[in-house]
Amino acid sequence: MNLKERFSNIPNNLDAVNIGSGPSFFDFDWSAVPEISGYNMAVAPEDFRYDSRIIMHYGNHLKVGGVVVVVVVCPLSFGRNEYLYKDTFSEKYIPILPHEAVDLPKWKYLLYKDFPIVLRGKDFSLRVVRGLYRRLDTIFGRKKQDILNPMEELLKSWISDNAYLNDLKDSTQAEYYRDVFREKKNDLKKVIANCLVQELRPIIVIPPMSRKLRGYISDGFIKSFVYDNLQSIVDGGTPLLDYLDDKRYNDENCYTNGLFLTLEKRKDYTKTVWEDIKRVI
Repeated sequence: MNLKERFSNIPNNLDAVNIGSGPSFFDFDWSAVPEISGYNMAVAPEDFRYDSRIIMHYGNHLKVGGVVVVVVVCPLSFGRNEYLYKDTFSEKYIPILPHEAVDLPKWKYLLYKDFPIVLRGKDFSLRVVRGLYRRLDTIFGRKKQDILNPMEELLKSWISDNAYLNDLKDSTQAEYYRDVFREKKNDLKKVIANCLVQELRPIIVIPPMSRKLRGYISDGFIKSFVYDNLQSIVDGGTPLLDYLDDKRYNDENCYTNGLFLTLEKRKDYTKTVWEDIKRVI
């Protein structure tokens, strides 16, 4: 089901939804909690800017008092992540958000909205070029043994998308991101505010990751890039459920790439999260 279909078929009177990026999209399956009505509103990838706009425009599908699971991804939900500011990132929201909620020139938004075949053609061309590049890179570039596995690709993309970042160990790198942190914290506060104004209950959730992936990230880095940025929001009364080092979900077999849970594990995890939500609300 594509993005437009997913957001055109959201049920009403929902008890809970999850929003956020890849780990939110891949970690939740509300069918595992049949006693409630839940829906996955996550978009992969996504950032707090669009989380706030999604919940503002689609929060009316929840009951008053409904729960919004706001997923904060360790380690870089508060990082710069350069790809987030390219037009290609915002273009996917054209079918589901009004033009004032999409960070694109109005002419481009209207062109793609009125003539979606142009955007589909553009996407197809990009996929062809990327596929050809990967094929040529495999044949003429990297040797087979040098091709990165999904976890290594994930780590490489995190670092390459964030200028001034050399690794996920050195917490002093946070000094280069102070302005970015302020921007991201303000965006997250808008997510919370857009929940509260609709009488919804936001819950911040930090999802788990595999033991191996976690080993690439120091405690100091996580404190500087994640927990310190969440402190004022949690102090303001928004509950936090933290599964980052949860031993129930740290085995490699729970994941497809160290970060996204498998189909079976996401059911178990969703049930766990809902039980914990009932405890904190």
